[in-house]
Amino acid sequence: KVMSTGEGGIVVTNSEELHKRMSYLRGHAMSPDRRFWHTDVGYNYRLSNLLCAVGVAQLERFGELFSGRRRVIEAYGAALEGHRGARINPRHPWCQPSPWLACVWLPEGTEEALRDEICADLEGMGIETRPFFYPVHTMPPYTGYKFHSADDKPLDQTNTVRNAARGFNIPT
Repeated sequence: KVMSTGEGGIVVTNSEELHKRMSYLRGHAMSPDRRFWHTDVGYNYRLSNLLCAVGVAQLERFGELFSGRRRVIEAYGAALEGHRGARINPRHPWCQPSPWLACVWLPEGTEEALRDEICADLEGMGIETRPFFYPVHTMPPYTGYKFHSADDKPLDQTNTVRNAARGFNIPT
């Protein structure tokens, strides 16, 4: 998300097996042996030549785009330091995150209403905000599903709900 090709993306691999699988899925997962027969749930993830050109141009500037976003996030961090316990893009010392979004984390236990009040204040100053993504399991199309881990244990979604309520994103 640091660079853009519109609504598509680019995947690079050196695995022939993975390349074949991704190509199959991005072409609607149609059977190579039977026309218009879908053997899996597939997708229409093909980029036009025009959007590929945009992606190549963005890739040529990737270092500039990446470091520019990182500088913006660092500036936000300096400006927010010590302000009501807010933190910007907290991370472990061993990781180097991709600067896609500037994420403001309010202190643990912050209520959604306070987050919304802060966002409204920022909007009033002309600063666009968006809440953290809502947990998928709380959205109407997914409420009837049970979510499980890879080992088929029910997932505890407490942290997901709590974190969604206490954070928001600001422009990068």
